[in-house]
Amino acid sequence: MDLAIDETQELTVFAFPATEGLFEDSVMCRLRDNPTPLEFPISVVGAKPSVAVKLNVPAVSHEPSGKTPTGLRRATDAGTAAKGAAAKGAKPVAEYIMQFDRLLLNRKDSQSFTVSNTGVVPFKWQLAGATQLPPDFKVYPSSGELPAGKHVCVTVEFTAIKKQELSELVTLEVLDIQEALGISRSIPMAIRGEAYDIHVDIKFPQENFAGVDYGPLRVVDSVAKQLVLKNTEKYDVKFSFAIRNETVKQLVQITPESGVVLPNKEVQVMVHWNKDLSLRQEVILVNNTDIVMTLIEPSTDNKEQQVPIKLSAHAQFSHYAITPARGLHFGPVTYNTVSKPRTFEVVNLGNFPFTLRITAMGAEKPTEEVVGKAGKGSKTAGKRGSATPEPPAGSLQLGQFTLEPAEAVIKPGARQEVSVVFKAEGNICWSAVAALGITERDFRDQPEGIRYELAGESCIPGGQ
Repeated sequence: MDLAIDETQELTVFAFPATEGLFEDSVMCRLRDNPTPLEFPISVVGAKPSVAVKLNVPAVSHEPSGKTPTGLRRATDAGTAAKGAAAKGAKPVAEYIMQFDRLLLNRKDSQSFTVSNTGVVPFKWQLAGATQLPPDFKVYPSSGELPAGKHVCVTVEFTAIKKQELSELVTLEVLDIQEALGISRSIPMAIRGEAYDIHVDIKFPQENFAGVDYGPLRVVDSVAKQLVLKNTEKYDVKFSFAIRNETVKQLVQITPESGVVLPNKEVQVMVHWNKDLSLRQEVILVNNTDIVMTLIEPSTDNKEQQVPIKLSAHAQFSHYAITPARGLHFGPVTYNTVSKPRTFEVVNLGNFPFTLRITAMGAEKPTEEVVGKAGKGSKTAGKRGSATPEPPAGSLQLGQFTLEPAEAVIKPGARQEVSVVFKAEGNICWSAVAALGITERDFRDQPEGIRYELAGESCIPGGQ
């Protein structure tokens, strides 16, 4: 190298260490016409990229030998095993496993791991296979440069898109900055997760109705209908029933109110209407949604789904009409004769048959006979009543009045005529009060019986 006066030139020295460690040497410079040489000490450290990986969640290490896992293994040991497996042509062994908990559909979870540069030289890194991951997994960042002593946090997102078990493999590859020496370190990493769903099929009592329809029923009826819950998925599902309206809660009892449905198993649930027979009024419910079934994930106790159970019912009393409504008056009838029959009519206006029973007002038994009450100026008809012949079978004797039939079943929309005859005796005005009993009518509708008055006047021709 020739240098003119005040000239400066650079001397370039290249270092190519073949092994790791410190290498020292000197560059000797001899000057023309100067016996004293110049010495320039030089040194270089031979180093390889050094990387460490730390999972930021509890990790599971995989032992290829089948031994019991001993926790997170050192990267250098696992790397040797992976290289050995690769040399034999075997599938790469995952050095680290990122295991997600099972995840419900349409939910998202994330975990992370840290890549650290533990060496003295910077390096490049990349996650080979990250771009080929299914859409369920997303990794960011997936590559970069890392100076000595620094670290980077890599996030893995898992989105449950469809029901499936996933096990993917990515490889953390480490290269020198110039990429002159190729890949210096490969660390296989497994990413595993499961997307699942909870679902319960409900078999309702009626087809084409997502609930319980009791239809028409009498206020006094107590009816139970059954729901069948079937777990069609692979994990247990908890269920719980709630009734949001206090009035509906008094009408319906659900047994059991909560429980667990095992995979591919069924649970029967009874929905009982008016179980304690406490209903005292008519009720109409049409597609009521106050009953709600909640599905619960047992592992988290989270309420995942709410399913409304429709409820329809029409509880009703017996409805009727009586014509004439107030009673019958026979007017004057010659004594010692029997009047022509007169009738009153009872019509069933409801949806259920009912039984008509006629008794004397205040009588405890339907067959009890009561003599007629005398009008003003008349005598009580005790002896005369006792002398009256027995009424025909199926009829009722009330003093001087005979009613037939005394009992009948009337179907919906039908009508029943009741024939009444008056036997005139003496010169007296006779009267009696019948109690008409109609089964399953309103509890407040004349609970002692529907009052029906009968009257007639026995006349002696020419009498004063």
